[in-house]
Amino acid sequence: MAAFGAAIGPIWGDPVAQANVVRAHDPTSLAPALRGTKVYVSYGDGQPGPLDVSASPNLDPTGEGEANMATQNKSFVERLGKLKTPVTVDAYAGTHNVAYWECALHRSLPLLLEALGE
Repeated sequence: MAAFGAAIGPIWGDPVAQANVVRAHDPTSLAPALRGTKVYVSYGDGQPGPLDVSASPNLDPTGEGEANMATQNKSFVERLGKLKTPVTVDAYAGTHNVAYWECALHRSLPLLLEALGE
């Protein structure tokens, strides 16, 4: 995949040669550490949604990156479910766009404030 004129490869290194580094940063691998923690997961499916007509810049105009992240998020949520970790999922039709992030922040704010004791 390419974004911003540059190819995007594995974020944490080669998944085979540096498997230990990849595992050390992979949320799905680290999910057992979240047992008992309320988790909020928000992601778009990469398809144009209702907020894609806004003035917010779309950071992934093809939707390819967001669709890939959606698949990864689904795996992460499944793992949390198997671990019986409380998770709120905010999956929506939309792309990698600031307008969706703002909505997700508003929806997640009660959980965040509760975690801070507010």
